[in-house]
Amino acid sequence: MKVGWAVVVVVGCESSTGANEPAPCKHTLSFAIERVIEDRKEMVQMAQAARYGRNGDVTGDHETWTSHDEGHEDSFVRSDRRDTLAAWVEPRRAQFEQTGRVAIKYGEQELRERYWRTYYVAVKPIVTEQDVVEVELDVARPERAGVWFTFGARGRAAFAKATETVQGHKLAFEIGVVITSAPIVEGAIEGGRVMVRTGGTPAERVADAKRIAAAFSCAN
Repeated sequence: MKVGWAVVVVVGCESSTGANEPAPCKHTLSFAIERVIEDRKEMVQMAQAARYGRNGDVTGDHETWTSHDEGHEDSFVRSDRRDTLAAWVEPRRAQFEQTGRVAIKYGEQELRERYWRTYYVAVKPIVTEQDVVEVELDVARPERAGVWFTFGARGRAAFAKATETVQGHKLAFEIGVVITSAPIVEGAIEGGRVMVRTGGTPAERVADAKRIAAAFSCAN
């Protein structure tokens, strides 16, 4: 499954809030939304170590943006291959990671170019697969194929609160063990429903969306 090709689109559609809350979906694939930690000295130091090191297959990079009149910087280590990136990061994990608070995870970027990169994320996720009560496959337009995830009451409230408090910052969407995207939150999202759009060719998008949806078995 090329879940690393996925691009996440977050929307504020309304989900049902009836008294008979559906049970969480059974699943064979993990799902989580996590706070991305930015502007930390450990991130900058790790990126600098990669940039000025002697491994030409790994380098340090950064992304800057302005939101709500505040500037932000996300420093990271990147490589064309995940195994190459992990081989550089893992021996240094203890040096740059804050165990119990912040974790270093891997994600695949696919915008202007495709590469693997590191993310610093909060250890405690905002929502997980345990909060998912409905999954809907959307392949009507193969070039925009994806999967809708609907959260139960706890997840809906947690997601709304998180998107209200982290405006201007990133949230990481993790499927399996890959962060598929980390969009910048521009406002509170109260609907409790998000869409994961897969990437690649239209045929690959449809195939990956079907695999993700098939990993969740929901009662409704």
